[in-house]
Order: sequence, then C-alpha cells, then structure tokens
Amino acid sequence: MPIRTYLINQLINSICRLNGIEPSHYVQTTTEEPLRIFNAGEQVRIANGIKELKPDNSLTNFSKISDMIKKATGMLPVDLIPILQKLSDSYSNTTMLLKANFAHAAAISSKFVVKGYRVIQRGMNNDDEKVLKKFEQQLNTDIINKLDALVESSRSELLEIYKQALQNARSKKVTTLLKEKDELETNLTRISEELTKKSSECGANQEKIEALSYEKQLFEKALQDPTGAKKEATKKIKILRLQIPAYENKVQQHLDTPSEERGSFWIFSWKVRGIHIDNGIKITREKLNRLIQRINTLEAIVANWSNIDFVNRVSKLNGELRTYKGKQSPLEHEYKQLKKSYDLIGKNFETVIQEIDEVYKSTGTDDINSFKMVNELVDAGYYGVQSIAEAYEPKFNKWKQNAITVAGGNGEGQQLNQLCYPEGIFIDDKKNIFIADFYNHRIVEWKYNATEGQIIASENGQVGEINQLNHPTDVIVDQQNHLIIIADYDNKQVIQWLNHDQQILIHNINCYGLAMDKNRFLYVSNWEKNEVRRWKMGEYDNKGIVVAGGNGQGDQVNQLNFPSFIFVDKDQSVYVSDTYNHRVMKWRKDAEEGTIVAGGNGDGKNLNQLSSPAGIFVDDLGQIYVADQGNHRVMRWREKKEEGEIVVGGNGQGYQPNQLNSPNGLSFDDEGNLYVADDANNRIQQFETIL
Repeated sequence: MPIRTYLINQLINSICRLNGIEPSHYVQTTTEEPLRIFNAGEQVRIANGIKELKPDNSLTNFSKISDMIKKATGMLPVDLIPILQKLSDSYSNTTMLLKANFAHAAAISSKFVVKGYRVIQRGMNNDDEKVLKKFEQQLNTDIINKLDALVESSRSELLEIYKQALQNARSKKVTTLLKEKDELETNLTRISEELTKKSSECGANQEKIEALSYEKQLFEKALQDPTGAKKEATKKIKILRLQIPAYENKVQQHLDTPSEERGSFWIFSWKVRGIHIDNGIKITREKLNRLIQRINTLEAIVANWSNIDFVNRVSKLNGELRTYKGKQSPLEHEYKQLKKSYDLIGKNFETVIQEIDEVYKSTGTDDINSFKMVNELVDAGYYGVQSIAEAYEPKFNKWKQNAITVAGGNGEGQQLNQLCYPEGIFIDDKKNIFIADFYNHRIVEWKYNATEGQIIASENGQVGEINQLNHPTDVIVDQQNHLIIIADYDNKQVIQWLNHDQQILIHNINCYGLAMDKNRFLYVSNWEKNEVRRWKMGEYDNKGIVVAGGNGQGDQVNQLNFPSFIFVDKDQSVYVSDTYNHRVMKWRKDAEEGTIVAGGNGDGKNLNQLSSPAGIFVDDLGQIYVADQGNHRVMRWREKKEEGEIVVGGNGQGYQPNQLNSPNGLSFDDEGNLYVADDANNRIQQFETIL
C-alpha cells in the first residue's frame, strides 16, 4: 500500500475509534489493498466527532487549579500573593497552550479526513501525498516537553509558598528546619546515587556467580548424561522466562506510585522521593536486562550443545567462579557501609520533615486551610499534568513477533527458491524485494507473494568472468530511472545494471553499504579506509567527497572502524553502522565529526549496547532501526536516548518465526512492515506492523 493510502487509513481508523464507527463497506484500490469507505450518515458522525474533539477530560484538573488559585488568593498572607500570581500565570499559560493545541489538532484532523475522503472519491494528484504528509507533521507537538518544564517550575513555586507561609507562622524555627532540610537533601541525593551504583555492582556480581555455578553444575551433569542435561537446560530457560513479567510489573509499580504514597507533606520531599523511585526503576531494569542476557546465554548453549567441550568448559568456569566470588565479599562490605550512611541521613531527613509537618499542624485554622489549599493545588497540578501527558503520549509502531518468510527459507543453496547468506535488501513501492545474495554472487528479485526469485544481475554464477559479481553486499534501486546499483564487495567496485547491461561507476573501492539521498547523490561506505563518500550521479570520475570518517581507524567521534551499512535522511545527515565500534554514528551535513546515536557502550547484550550492528533505517520521526547482528535482534533507538528497545527477535539465535540468526540488511515497505535479511538462516523475514 502506498504511503498516502496508509496515512489516510491510519487517520480514518483513529477518528472511527473515537466515535465508535465501523466502516460499512470497502473500496478496491489499484494496489489491491481495500480502503475503508463510509456512508453519508457515518460521514456526518465523523465530521461532528472532529468538531467535538475537545480536551474536556484533560483540562478538568487545570480548570480546578484556576478556581483554587482564585480562592487561595483571599486566604494566604499578603506577602505570598506575588508568588501565587506567578503560579497562576504559569497555569493560565498552560491552559491556553492546551486549548490551542487541541484546537490545532482538531482542525488538522478535520482537514486530513476531508482531504483523504476526496482522494478516495476522485483519485490522487501529484500534490496529494505532500499535503497529507504535511498534515501529519503538523499534528506533531512538543507539548510534553513544555509540560515537563511546567511540573518542575510549579513544584518550585509551590515550595516557595509553603516556605513563606511556614516562616510567617514560626519564623525562626522554620528557617532553621528548612536550612537543615536542604543540607540533608543534598547529602541524601548524593549518597543515594552511590548506593544505587554499588547495589547494581553487588547484584550483578552475585547473579553472575549464580549463573556460572548453574552452568558448571549443568556441564558436570552433561559429562554423565548429556541428553538429560540438555533437557534440564531447556526447562531452566522456560523457568527464567516466567520471571520476566514480574520485573516488568515491578517497573510499572514504581512508575505508578501516586503522590499520596510519597510521604506526608510530600512537597518538601518530592526530590528525594523522585530519586528513590527513579533508582528503583533503574535497578529493576538492570536486573531484567541481566535476566534476559542469562536466558540468551543458555539458549546459545542449547543451540550449540553438540559442539561443547564439557571438560574444558568446567575447568574455565572454576576459574571464573573464583574471580567473581573473590569480588563479592568486598562489594557487600562497601554496600553495607553506604547503606548504613544512607539510612542514618534518611532517618534525620524524615525527622526534619516530620518537625516541619508538626509546625504545619500547629499554625491555626486559617493557616491550615491555606496549606490545605496549596496541597490541593499540588495534587491537581500533578494529576493534571499526568492526564495531559497521557493524552499526547506518542504511540510508536509495534510489529507481530512471529515473522512470515517472504524469500528463501528453503535451506542454503543456489536454486531460485534458495538464498545463501543474504546481506543488503531493498523493497520497492510494489513490495518487490531485491536481495544481495552474498555467497551466490548474484542479485535476486522476489516479486510480491512469489515462491521463488529471479536473477537480475550476475547470471552465470562463475566468479571472475565478465558481468559476474563477487560477494555483493548491498543493492539499491533507482526507481525513477529503473537502475540497480550494487556494492560488488570482492571485485572492489560499485556497478550499475540496466536491462542486464553492466556499467562500472566507481573503481578500486572497498565498498560495503550504499544509499541515495533525495537529490540522487550516491553514498558509499569504504570499510578499508573507514569512511563514507558521496558522489553526484553521473560524475564518478572524481574521488567523491568524504561525508563521514576519513580520519583513520579508531573509536573517536571523527573516526570509524569498519563502516558497513549506511542511511541518509531528508536533511542529508548520514547514519553509519560503525560495526567494530558496536555503535551507530550520525554525521550531519558538512560536519567534521559524528555523534553516537545508538550503542557506543562496548560489545554487549544490554539495551544500551549493540554487537556488530549491520542494516540500518531511520524513519520520519528520526527513530533509528538497527540490525543488531551479534545479538540476533532488531533494535529501535530514539535520538538522545541512552537505551534502545527490542523491536523483533532477541529470543536467542534460532530458526523459529520469532528468532533471527545474524540479521543483516533491513528495510520497510510503505505499510510499515519490517523486512530483515536473516543472514545465517538464508531467508528474508517480514514482520507485519500492528496498526
């Protein structure tokens, strides 16, 4: 389905869900994909639904705040009025911002539906796709960031109101208490971070001891009963997998902690409470990552069972266990010392908070009402921001975890229904798949829903002859000019095929990945020179321009180490799979150095790591998709985030529909379905998007 049809369907689907409407019938399009159509009555209901699209539920709490501020103005001491007015202005601006954003979204949605319906009725013209994409972009908003800033500023302003009110009531004592509270809060924040770090080290080391002890026991049993030991390992994997939901639920429990559970008079302790919750989430997520890593290790052991030297492995494990056990006692001692200090400071902090609370309770009726009013403001602000944040929370795509094999999958071989370690892939607008069939030295095209491919480049299969490829790694299709461009790895050339005629575009280059930007400039990664160069189409007699790397092999931000697959976005920024640095680098146009946008924390399986990244794709939201080759998964990273998320795979190395084996190239079709070159399984997998 073309992107324009996909966008229309997405929007109409959303409007329908808002109004509880099911389409009455479907219309057939030229792409053989049905499109939803509505009768006249349904169209009216949709139009009315858009007109009535108001932020009533989300704005309830903010309206409540406005009323409270007016009421509180007459109750609080005169010297607090300027602070309260500042707070009132903040909430007024937020309310205006919310109303404007909802009105904007409703207007754009209405235009989107009208435009989409007209396209369905009369067909597409050249400008329709641009208009629809423009509408989609206009619906994006930075309101979440603005609300986050509002939360911080509002809490600070409310804290000032509390302080001033308390100082008016019991000036000298409160001043001393507040100063003591600030000092304790600083120390508690510092030691809390140290304690969290030490807790992670201690926990990770202990879990490593448990994992290695189990492996040692398993291999010792395998020396006597290999079949029984293998069954036991498989059972252990299932038991470990059952623990995953518990960790995920614990993370959610931390996130769901309401304000009333954060301690009485919590406005004075919200920073400490917040850090405590954040640290709890961090520790739980680290435990979850280590659990997944242990599962992956056991799955790899089971998959490679027949090749394991059990005697040698037991000997190595004994040495590793001695090392980790030697570390555990000092780590536990350091943790206990930090915990002792943390508990002491925490106890003093709670004591001071309790004393402040006692002052609060003894201030008299008027002051108590004032404080209650501010408490209500805090709660309304907290839940108001929560509700707005949820309303605007972006919904990111997900994919079915069991893939469909759309090419290959019939074992390693040279037949037309087989592949041999496929590398780069390209999906055209008809869902045809072009594959760099590495060890078969050919480019194969699999038509949509075909059961076998057809060779479109390198026909004879004899390496060294004219028109014969030698280990092609990547392929892109210039659909405008019906050209196929190929990275011919071992022939050290980039070539162009047109109607079975070959033309060498670039000679003597250790090429690997290819990309083409909107201006039809060609980009090629050179793994030997650790650089990416750009050429203008038709001007291949020059050396091109270095757009990434070119400063020798290394791990600095201006260097690369075996650049493989590449991607170029609409701003001509170049994304590079920096394979042996286990990271993805982004080089903006004309930049002298890159930035790490995925991985960069060494070779590993954690969510902040990659292992020999390969295929790469960047969507319109700037989200980076990476074939994490060594971890047998595809990851998605959002720029400036410290961790990625597993999109598909990550279930151990294997051949099942939910598994991958050294994934290489990846791409998407216009419906958002994800395609992965499942290299060592000799197949191309399609993961269907969940709308």
